[in-house]
Formats: sequence, C-alpha cells, structure tokens
Amino acid sequence: MRVTNTMIANQTLIGLRRSLSAFLELQTSMSTGRRINKPSDDPIGTQRDLGYRTQISRINQYLTNISSGKTLLATYDNNLGELKNLAQQAMDIGLAVNNETNNSPEVRLGFSTELQSVIDNLFQIVNGQLEGRYIYSGFRTSTSPITLGANGARYVGDFGAIKIEADQNTQPQVNINAAETLLKPLSVIGSENDLRVGVAGTTPIIELNSGLGVDLSQFTITDNNLGIIATIDLSVGPPTTVDDIIGIINTDLAAAGITNLTAQVGPDRNIHLIAIPSNQISLSTNLDNLNGGTGIDLDPGTFRIHNSDNSIDVEIDISSATNISDVLNAINSQLTAAGVSNVTAAINGAGTGINITDANGVALNLFISETDAGQTTASNLGLSGPINPILNGRDMSPLPDFTVTEGAGQSAADLGILGSFKGDFAGDDLNPILTLTSPVSLLRNGHVGTLGQIRMSQGTDLRVLDLGATGINTVGDIINAINTSGLNVTASINALKTGIQVETNSTVDSFMIEDIGSGSTAWDIGIFGASDLIGATLLFKNLLDDPTSGSIKVDRVEKALEVIRLGMNKLLGLRGSIGSKHISLESIGRRLSNMEFGLVTLLSEVEDADIAELITRLATKENNYQASLIATAKIIQPSLLDFLR
Repeated sequence: MRVTNTMIANQTLIGLRRSLSAFLELQTSMSTGRRINKPSDDPIGTQRDLGYRTQISRINQYLTNISSGKTLLATYDNNLGELKNLAQQAMDIGLAVNNETNNSPEVRLGFSTELQSVIDNLFQIVNGQLEGRYIYSGFRTSTSPITLGANGARYVGDFGAIKIEADQNTQPQVNINAAETLLKPLSVIGSENDLRVGVAGTTPIIELNSGLGVDLSQFTITDNNLGIIATIDLSVGPPTTVDDIIGIINTDLAAAGITNLTAQVGPDRNIHLIAIPSNQISLSTNLDNLNGGTGIDLDPGTFRIHNSDNSIDVEIDISSATNISDVLNAINSQLTAAGVSNVTAAINGAGTGINITDANGVALNLFISETDAGQTTASNLGLSGPINPILNGRDMSPLPDFTVTEGAGQSAADLGILGSFKGDFAGDDLNPILTLTSPVSLLRNGHVGTLGQIRMSQGTDLRVLDLGATGINTVGDIINAINTSGLNVTASINALKTGIQVETNSTVDSFMIEDIGSGSTAWDIGIFGASDLIGATLLFKNLLDDPTSGSIKVDRVEKALEVIRLGMNKLLGLRGSIGSKHISLESIGRRLSNMEFGLVTLLSEVEDADIAELITRLATKENNYQASLIATAKIIQPSLLDFLR
C-alpha cells in the first residue's frame, strides 16, 4: 500500500488534535479544580458524586429547618419566661393584698390597676407575632389566638401541631398554643373540698366513716361506779340508720340497769353519750369520783373513831384505798384490830353513802373526827359526828364514770365511742360521706345558711343560678342545677366523697364560679374558684373590684392564688419542655453539620483534582502539544497549491 502525502497529513492532524484535546481537558480541570467535569470523565465517580450531593442537599434543608425551629422555640422560651414573671407579679399583688390592713377604695384601686396591667401584658404576649404570624394560634397563624370579653377569655385558634423535619426520622413539634399555655384546666373546682356533711338520725350507717360503715357486732358499756356491765348487740335487726343504733344502745343500757346514760345524735357529726349524775355508789366506786369528782383527801388519809374520854381512840388509815371497798375494809379491819367489836361500816340501804353502825347492846358513844385540824378525810367520806348508834353518812355524789370496750369486733371504735369517760362524752367524728341525697340543711354540719345566687363564667358565656330556689333541697338538686345550666361543665360529688366539684369540659375557655354581691353561696358549698390561669387572674381582679365588699376577702383571694401558683408551675413545665426541644435540635444540628463535613470530604475525594499533579501533567501536555506542532510543521510542508485550494 502506498503512503501518500495526504495520509501522512491526516494522521499527523489526528495526533495533533488528540494532544490538543488532552491539553484542553487538563486546562479545564485546572480552571475548575475538579477531576470530573462531565460524566464521561468518570462514570462511577459521577454516580458517587451525585449521591453525596443529594445527601448534602438534604442535610442543608434539615439544617435550615432546624434553624427556623430554634428561632421559634427561642421566642417561646422568652415569652414563657415573661409570662411566668407576670404570674409571679400577680402572686406578689395577692400577698400584698393579704397583708394589707387598709382596705380603703384607694388602696384597692391601686391593687386593681396593677393587676390589670398584668392581665394586659399576658394577652399582649400570647397575641404577639413572629415574622407577621401569630405563633400561639396553631395552624391559624393569621388569627389572633385569644379574645377577652366581659365574662372571660376564649381561644379561637386551633390545635394544629407545627412540626419540622429535623432529620430523616425526627419530626419534633415546635409550636405551643395559647389554650395550652393559659387556659388549660389546672384543677377541678371543689375536688378537695370537705363540706362536712352532718350526721342525722336518718343518716344511713353505710355512709359513716368515709363510706366504710360500721362493724355491726358487740361492745360493752360499764358503769364503773356500780360495776354494771351492759352488752350492746348491734347484730340484732340489723340497724340501718344512726337512729337504729342509738335505739339499740339505749335499750340495752336500760335492760342492764344503767339508767343514767343515754345515747343521742351529737351536735358535731358524732354520737353523744349523756350521763345523768346519780348518787348511787358500790364497792367498786373509785374514790376519785366521789364528791362530784373532787375525790377524797388521802394526805395523810386518816381520821379518828373515839369516845369522849378517848379511852377508845382508833386512827383509821385509808391512805392506800382506791375504792369504797378498800375504805370499808380499812375501817372494819382496823376497828377489829383495835379491839372495838360490833362497830362496822357499810354502804347504806339507799346505796348513796357510808353508814357506821354500833351494834353493841350498850352503845360505845363513839365519835368520828379528823386526826388534825385542817384535815378533811372524814368529811370527804361524809362521816362526821357521833355514832349513836348509827352514823348516816351523807350522799357521796359520785361523778358518772363509764368505760366502753370492744367485743369481738370494732363496733365501738367505728361509732367513735371507744374508751373511758366521766360525765358526758362527745364521740369522734363519724365522717359521713356526701351523697346525692344528702340534705342541704346538713352541709357544713348544719351551718351552711340560706343558699342564694352564684355566677358561672365560661369563656364569653355567663350563667346565673339561684341555688336557693324552691325544689333545691339536696346535694343532687344542686348538681342537677349546675349540669343543666347550658355551660359545658360537669358537676358531681368529688372523689373523696366530701364535697361538690365542678369540672369544665372546655379546653378553650376560662372558667370561674363566683358569688353575686354580698352573697356567699358558692363559697359556702365549696365551689368558689377558677380552673385555669386566666380565669384565676380575672377572678382575683373581680374580687378587688367588687363594690359590695366592705373589705378584701382574703380567703377568696387565696383561692385564686392557689390556681395562679399552679399556672406558674405549668409555665415552668412548658418552658422546660421548650428548652429540652431546643437542646435536642442543637444536638441534631451538630450531628448533621458533622455529617455534612464528612460528605463534603468524600465528595472532594471523588471529584476534586490533585493540583500539583495536574500542573505537572499540564506542563507535560503543553510541551507535547508544542512538540507536535513543530513536528507537524516539518512533516507537512504547505505549497502554493495548498493555499490555492
């Protein structure tokens, strides 16, 4: 095959183009700093490059989301701190009110003005905006979250949870709403109240002792003066009401011969044992009970039995005696020991005192007198004067003395009458539970007074109830009146079964119950108060502005402050939650930033060029290209004919 000049020229040009192409590619890499400038440079590397860039782009979006979320959370954190400070300011006003002795209109106006400023600032914060959006309204960012009316506050936003995508598997909520912050119910009004419902004869036994009832077994009542024991058997019947139990006690006492003790319903939610003083004594009568409970002088506890010439003179020592039997034994044994016969001491026939009898055929003409002047032992025993032949001692007038002891069960303890007592005995509180049928007249142990009107405010709605109206006679009637008021509330007997509670079923409305004018019905039946921070603050304000109150009602103010305290704790809890989320986002952000740095490093390893190597290669390629040009110029000698073509 003949190699022509044209073939040589073509091959030379092809080589020249390749050299130029390689040189230009290196120039491109030099200008961009990248090893891969088009997919064909490294198909596998290009695929890895695209993967890294996709991950980096996603991470950058996550970091942008986190930055926005942190900005919002930081705003909430600052706001919650301000709200907590405002709640504390309201508390401070309350403490100042409670310590204020001057209740003049000017002083109350000053407190009211200061509290109004707190309320205004509360609403200003939660109705505030960030970048033109309301941040406490849920998804309704163009709507102011809370409206304040004459009767209370209402949340008009929604409960949308704004979440951000912080990474592939984490989508934290970064918003809170005004309802949760200020209007969430913090307590149930009346949930811990004790109306101290009284005990009546008709009170069912099963309602006593917090609803545990009474053990219907046996117990005994002992008359310690007479030594009579009455067994009270509550298993008979069995009784169902307090009157039934009282009837059994009185019947069994009388049957046993104890006639000076009766049971009745006490004045303070108890059983009252009424002891009637009796002159009766027995051998077991304690000396301390004699003389109406003043007892016997036992220091030194001696007296004399003697005749006129003191030829018979016996000193009787009863200093170690504790009861009538000891006294009689001391007198009789010491007379016998002294040789004095047929002179004896005994309880008189009426059973009211001690008689000394001289049964000798010829009376000994004995006398009883004190051992020394100033002593009262003999006179305390009702013994003074001649034994001729009988000395009738005066009545000993013992103080009633009883002991109640259990049988096999705990009936006496359940009835609150276990133990010993002298005179009347007021039993322990029987602590009956409150039921729907409990009469209004028994509330506050019968001291609730006449019921009147109350005012219930829920958000912008208001209801006035007259609980003194005809037909409201029981706790059930009060509860029904509240539940049918038209407000979204539920009234019931509280879990302790001691009071009425009223629970708001709304999470978007403030709620409070107040008395009207100078009335005290809501307070008396334990349902005065508020359930949320806004409601409690408004209630406090109403108390300060009440024109019918001659002085600030400190107890009512404290009721409002209790809920404000709970509101402060709620704000602290929310702030802690916000802070925790902020820290979590910062942690995720740091992790993502580190991950991005790693991906950028990997990306650089795939696509970035080695500049030092590239300079060397570029210089080589440039030299090669220049050499190619020189060689080509010598190989291809252009002629005039080439230019003419």
